[in-house]
Amino acid sequence: MALNKRKVLDSARKYAQKGAKAKALKEYQLLLQADPRDAKLLLEVGDAYRRWGQAEDAIAQYVKVAQQYRQDGFDARAVAVYKQILNLDPKHYAAYVSLSELYQRMGLDSEAIGALQTAADGYHREGRKTDALELLRQMAALDPTNTTSRLKVAELLRQEKMHAEALAEYEAAARELENQQDRDQLLAV
Repeated sequence: MALNKRKVLDSARKYAQKGAKAKALKEYQLLLQADPRDAKLLLEVGDAYRRWGQAEDAIAQYVKVAQQYRQDGFDARAVAVYKQILNLDPKHYAAYVSLSELYQRMGLDSEAIGALQTAADGYHREGRKTDALELLRQMAALDPTNTTSRLKVAELLRQEKMHAEALAEYEAAARELENQQDRDQLLAV
């Protein structure tokens, strides 16, 4: 017998509204088994988890939705979903990295750099210096004229005793400062 999607969905929504989580999830699972790529349904399940106060489960669903939207080329929708994730957990730094990639695809480089900066700062606060350094390098590559990013990368490399790499970053920053004719900053470097 064929699955009556409308009937099962209505049933799932009624259970969800009543707070009958187990029954609602059972109905949602039937629908997801029939169509695991249904982004709208995955989003609805994530919203239900959010309403029930289960942020981690909601985020897991939202990540699936965002990835689905990315694969299907709906970048703006994926951005909106990642922002929902960050509303639930501002320390979900992987979402900032994904946002940055989407912003780059959309030609929004300053937003991409901002997202990378937020993630890099968060990783740095958590002691994840290698991850922070990688993101700062991505920022520097996005905007080679941004000497502030290059200098942060160089300083982190120096702190990590990666002297050859730090020197290369300092030299790249110095070349850019020379191009910008910023003598004061160039002397400091």
